[in-house]
Amino acid sequence: MKLYSSLLLLIGIILLGGCQSPQVETMDLLDEKIGTIEITETIETGVINEDVLATLEDEKSIMIIEKAIRSAVQKTSNVDVEETLPNFNLIVNYKEGYPSHPIHIWLGEEDEESTFTYIFGDMETYMTSPEQTNKLRQILLSIEQ
Repeated sequence: MKLYSSLLLLIGIILLGGCQSPQVETMDLLDEKIGTIEITETIETGVINEDVLATLEDEKSIMIIEKAIRSAVQKTSNVDVEETLPNFNLIVNYKEGYPSHPIHIWLGEEDEESTFTYIFGDMETYMTSPEQTNKLRQILLSIEQ
């Protein structure tokens, strides 16, 4: 009987532990339609550069960048975000005039992760997948030229 009770207790603990998977934290954007995304060079961390390099209005580019932002997972970056300037700022503007979301991006090399932080935040880092980085590189590096 003790063996049976112990087995039930062990199974209960395993089932309870299996249901408690760690929560993955991703970047937030409003659940509103994005109108444009402005791209600027970074002049200082925590500051928005007013000189816009490009304004993306095409649906495809907006969807690619939105997916990269929304799927970026909070984790420690290998980039020293306190000491290294981001490559770009992404200012996400909504169609209905809601407040924009300004984001710094440290663009990874091909097949590497990229790092995002909110410009006005506590510098928590969010990482994209290498696949998302490759798509971001196609858009952002074409602007720089």
